[in-house]
Amino acid sequence: MTLDKGDVVMIRTGRMRYWPDQEKYGIDAPGIGLEAAKFLCEEAGAMIIGSDNDSVEVDPCEPGTYFPVHSYMFATAGAPIIESLWLEELAAAKVYEVAFLGGPLKMTGATGSPLRPMALPLQPR
Repeated sequence: MTLDKGDVVMIRTGRMRYWPDQEKYGIDAPGIGLEAAKFLCEEAGAMIIGSDNDSVEVDPCEPGTYFPVHSYMFATAGAPIIESLWLEELAAAKVYEVAFLGGPLKMTGATGSPLRPMALPLQPR
């Protein structure tokens, strides 16, 4: 598959399998680093990056940084992050391309919003 400008990229780390066990789910979370975020936004043209962990990025972060992917995505790329996606059924069915629907609640002054995303499988190209 290929990534096109404006795509929503959803990353399955496998971490959601441990939900709701906070010790297994939330500690030392796998995820992407700043280089991957820059590639996805700047080169691949992703408009949103989501993941099945609670931060999208690897946690703990590199020493001397504090959530650099969040800082980059919001302040530089202007792209939202979606955290804690349930991607297990899509992975089990080997569905890699979907039409993504996700409307956040309109909340004045908020830094985030709950949403109920939907992934409608597409035919392979």
